[in-house]
Amino acid sequence: GLYTQVEQPNKSFLQRHGLDKSGHLYKINSFEFYRYEDVIMLKSDADYNEKEFEKRIEIKGNDDHSKLIAMLEDVNNYSMPITEVIDKWFEKDNLFSWLSFQILVGNIDTQSRNTLIYSPKNVDTWYFISWDCDGSFQTSGEEIQGDADECSWEKGISNYWGNVLFQRILKDEGLRKELDLKMKEFLTILSSDKIRGKAEAYADVVKPYAYAYPDKVNMPLNEAEYDALLKILPYEAEKNYAKYAESLEEPMPFFIGAPELTNSGFSIMWDSAYDFDAETITYKFEMARDLEFTDIIAQSDNMLLPGYEYKGALEPGQFFVRVQAKNESGKTQYAFDYYVSDGSVKNYGIRCFYVMQDGSIMEDVYEE
Repeated sequence: GLYTQVEQPNKSFLQRHGLDKSGHLYKINSFEFYRYEDVIMLKSDADYNEKEFEKRIEIKGNDDHSKLIAMLEDVNNYSMPITEVIDKWFEKDNLFSWLSFQILVGNIDTQSRNTLIYSPKNVDTWYFISWDCDGSFQTSGEEIQGDADECSWEKGISNYWGNVLFQRILKDEGLRKELDLKMKEFLTILSSDKIRGKAEAYADVVKPYAYAYPDKVNMPLNEAEYDALLKILPYEAEKNYAKYAESLEEPMPFFIGAPELTNSGFSIMWDSAYDFDAETITYKFEMARDLEFTDIIAQSDNMLLPGYEYKGALEPGQFFVRVQAKNESGKTQYAFDYYVSDGSVKNYGIRCFYVMQDGSIMEDVYEE
């Protein structure tokens, strides 16, 4: 990317931006607003481990975690309406502005990391601060390079469905309408004319350096592709809004459970998919010996229940499971699970496991 400034988030960062330098500032790393009782605890707790704590969320400001814990307890308290949770702990305009911006610019790697949350010391309200936006406006370039993955759930609101805070918000029809109004407001700000003007102004400065040595060696696009990108980039926010609108009509993604041995073979369950219009959802299950699913050994379609039982023994080896949900309108969605091949390529909706020589099952777990 082209960096005009790099700033470290810390207490000085808060002071420079006119915020409370004694306030709470956290950078989320692997954090979906669940309670995480095993690591998110007070410093005074005998089991407190700062290193483990910061694997979830880094401490950049005040290290009294009592307010963070109180907020998480309410977010995960389903007897407390989400509207009350927001009124108590968040500033709605900030929250919906942050989410609208990330969706419209396509900064997808923000479901559970790459953002800051801040709260002044003597105020209960938590604010989202955008951080690490290098994933923005990438879809157009991926389309030119042929790398766009339309099977991905990483688009629109389904990208945030695994986050308990955003899932609870999105399940509320009134809050979804408020989010849509904010999305439309931001879409006027991120208009094609404004993006085109910015992109062309930057290109005038950057392109001569990009296609001269040594930068030319590492450029992912050739000059013709670069020029083509300049033409389609201005419409990316509009395309992302269309994907967001489409995601409202699709089932939400879900997780596939680990296979479990039974007396007659093994069973595999998955979470029920959610549909905003309460349409009936059916599932398609496939199990194969290869990632391309050309050697299928079990399959079932139009299943109403989220589970499959395989009868019989499997020979030792690697197996792949793929599950797709479909609602009455014919809209489909794959599972959250994905299998990473070649060290980087995500194969969406797929879970991998191994059958060992002794007949036991071992999961193939990928940690990013």
